Amino acid sequence: GSNQARLRNSPCYGAGTVELSGQVVTLQGWQRTWLGIPVEADVHANRENVRNVVRDDALVHLEIKVGRRWRFVEFAAETPSAATQLAAALPTTQTNGFAESWLANRSFQKKVQGLPGRAWVTPTLVALNLAAYLVSCVLSGGVFLDPYVLLRLGANAGLYTTQGEWWRLLTGTFLHIGLPHLAFNMWALWNAGRLTERLFGSGPYLAIYLLAGVLASLASTVWNPILMSVGASGAVFGVLGALLAFVLRGNGLPTAIVRAHRLSTFLFIAFNLVLGALNPSVDNAAHVGGLLSGLVLGWLLAQPLEIRQARTGD
Repeated sequence: GSNQARLRNSPCYGAGTVELSGQVVTLQGWQRTWLGIPVEADVHANRENVRNVVRDDALVHLEIKVGRRWRFVEFAAETPSAATQLAAALPTTQTNGFAESWLANRSFQKKVQGLPGRAWVTPTLVALNLAAYLVSCVLSGGVFLDPYVLLRLGANAGLYTTQGEWWRLLTGTFLHIGLPHLAFNMWALWNAGRLTERLFGSGPYLAIYLLAGVLASLASTVWNPILMSVGASGAVFGVLGALLAFVLRGNGLPTAIVRAHRLSTFLFIAFNLVLGALNPSVDNAAHVGGLLSGLVLGWLLAQPLEIRQARTGD
């Protein structure tokens, strides 16, 4: 689809063809205008501007230079034999380290695909956070949220939490102070959460998210009991900590996978640190508490993918 093509930096999407005529390679597919209207499009490139061609069953993966940028293309041939013929007709140029990177990435993807279940916890958590924000808007009478409404809905306020309302340590992680706060947290959760859920399994992943969120709220309360804190950032930091622990345990992630999550992780961390620096009512104790909690929990729960696959087979 067009969204996947945009995320993969592909020049076109949908049903189409790959044609070779002399020194010219032509991709025929679809693009979208700035209004979102699909239109048929041809992408042309000289053979010298095609590289890193590899076949995977009936799929042919390649990189093509359009203008000054290299774009990724995944073409699904009608049959594996047709894919073999196409790959053989395309240039054999490969960049340094591409073969090793491709094999590592493909091996990792096959292991993940062989794991049981699906990533249902992450979209559920996103939906719950969105629902809580909508309720907050309705009760506040608009997008500018009333702090007293957040307090009634379960914000983590030290003076209330430490007087027996400990449930606020959890409910506060599903509330947000505004749309930008919610958007950055959910964007980071959606990007890192689905992968982390597949690596750990839905049950352990949910435990990591909830426990990291609670411990992050507790760290915030201990650091400054008079603050009222809300937001899923502590729990999301926990997810990132668990993902880091998975790597540190020696299970490893292919470079391409790490690179795909680099931007969302960096912006999430930068946003929360800047928010904490500019807003005195936001302390970074929750962020640090969530990250450390996620690291510890991830270290304890991480298992090599081969072990989880073997248990599934049993």
